[in-house]
Amino acid sequence: MSDEYSIVMYHGEFNNSRCGYCKKTNTCNSHGMTAHIMSVKDYQDLMDRGWRRSGTFCYKPTNSTTCCPSYTIRCDALNFKMSKSHKKIIKRMNKFLRDGVKESVERECSQDEECEMPSEPHLVQPACTVQIDVNRIVNKLPRETVMDPSEASSSQEVPQAKESGENAMKSPSGQDTSKPPCKKAKLLRIERKQAKMAQRAAEGLPTQNNKPLKNVEKSLEDFLSEQPIDGKHKLKVKLIPSSKGATEEALALYRKYQTVIHHDPPHKNTKESFIRFLCRSPLQLKINNTSPAKGYGSFHQQYWLDDRLIAVGVIDILPYCVSSVYLFYDPEFSFLSLGTYSSLREIAFTRELQKSCPDLKYYYMGFYIHSCPKMRYKGKLQPSHLLCSEVYSWHAITEDLLKKLDRSKYSRFNEDTEARDKDEFQPRHLESVVCLYDKTIMYFENYINLHGGDEERRLTFEYGRLVGRACSRRILLYKN
Repeated sequence: MSDEYSIVMYHGEFNNSRCGYCKKTNTCNSHGMTAHIMSVKDYQDLMDRGWRRSGTFCYKPTNSTTCCPSYTIRCDALNFKMSKSHKKIIKRMNKFLRDGVKESVERECSQDEECEMPSEPHLVQPACTVQIDVNRIVNKLPRETVMDPSEASSSQEVPQAKESGENAMKSPSGQDTSKPPCKKAKLLRIERKQAKMAQRAAEGLPTQNNKPLKNVEKSLEDFLSEQPIDGKHKLKVKLIPSSKGATEEALALYRKYQTVIHHDPPHKNTKESFIRFLCRSPLQLKINNTSPAKGYGSFHQQYWLDDRLIAVGVIDILPYCVSSVYLFYDPEFSFLSLGTYSSLREIAFTRELQKSCPDLKYYYMGFYIHSCPKMRYKGKLQPSHLLCSEVYSWHAITEDLLKKLDRSKYSRFNEDTEARDKDEFQPRHLESVVCLYDKTIMYFENYINLHGGDEERRLTFEYGRLVGRACSRRILLYKN
C-alpha cells in the first residue's frame, strides 16, 4: 500500500435533487462521498474519473441520467493559444492599471462577462454524524511528513514584470501642458521595435540586415508582463494556503459577490458556510523536494488592487495540474472581466510551476456543461479536452465533438466501441477494497465476514466502480 493515506466515507447516489445550472427541481443525479483526508495523488486520479470536490464533499455527476451532463475539462497549458478576446481583456486590465480609467466593455466582452464562473450546483451533502479522529488514525500509519498549513508561508507574491507604461493624457480641452504630448500607439510600437533591434545588435545577434524584425507572436506571459509599475494602480497576486483564507476582507468580498452576482439572501452567506465551501479542504499541504515551492494542496490566490482585495481564486495544486475550484470577485470591477482574467493568470501560473515540476502541465476548469450556454466559455480556452464518461479517455474539443453534444447532451466521446475503462472495477476486485473499521485497516473480504449483508456489498461495489480499481486499493473506505 501507499505511504500516503486517504480516508473517505461513501454516501451512495443522490437522485432527483435541484440542479444549480438549469434550476430545475428533481432532475439532478450524482454520487457523493465525504473525504476526511485525501492525498493529492488520489484526488488527481479521482478527477480523471469525473469526480470533483466542494469543500470536503466529493461528487460525481451521473451523466447518463442527470439533466445537465457535466464533463471534466482540462486545458493544455503549455500549448495554450490566446484569442483576440483574451488579449483585449489583458490589455484592458493593463490600461486600467496605467491610467485608472474604467474602459467601457464591448459587446463581445460583455457576453464573456455574463459567463463568469457560476456557483456550483446545490449539492445534497449529508450531515456526517460520525467524527473521525484523522490525526490519531493516520499518525499510526507510516507515511511521508505532511506539513501543517500553519507552518507554511502565509503569502506568495507573484512577481510582476517591471515594464513601465505610458502616463494617461487628458483630453485636448484639459491637457496638462507641463507633460510631454501623448505618443501615438503606432509610434510607441516602432520605438519598441527599434530598441529591440538595437539590443540584438549590441548582443551580436542578427537583425535581418537592419530591416525591421518580423512580428513575433507574443505569449501569454508577454501580455501579462506589460503591466505597468508606475501607473495609477498596482495589482498584486498573493498565494496563501486555503486554511488561512477566512479573513475579514475575504469574507466581506465573498458575501458581496454571492449577494450581487448570485442573488443569495444575506443570511445564507455565513462565515461557517464560507469556510466549509472554500477554505476547508481534505487535501493536506505537502512540501517535499519534488513539489512546487509552496507545495501541493489547496490555496487561495488573492488579487489585491493597491490595498483592496478585489478577487480570490480558489485552486488546488496537484501532481499533474492546477485545478480551478471557484472564483469570487468584487462586482464593482466586473468591467475588468475578472473571471476570464483570473483564468489566464492561472494558466500562466501552471506554466510557471511546470518549470520546476515537469509533470504539472494541465489546467483543470471543473466541468464543461454544453447544455448550459453560460458554461461554454470554458471551451474557448484552447487547446482543451473533455473526459469521456464511459472510458475515461481525453478528447479534443473540436467542431465535430461540439456537434455531437448539440445532437445529444449526453455523449460517449470515444468512438471505439471496443474500448473499455482500463481501470475498470469488476466483481472479483470487491474483496480487495481497503476498508477502515474500528480504527483497523482491513480488506473488504475480512470486513464482510464480520458484517455481512447484500446492501453493504452492493454499496461497496458501486463505490469501487466509481473510483476505479487502483483508488479502491489505496483509499481507506470508512465503515461504521
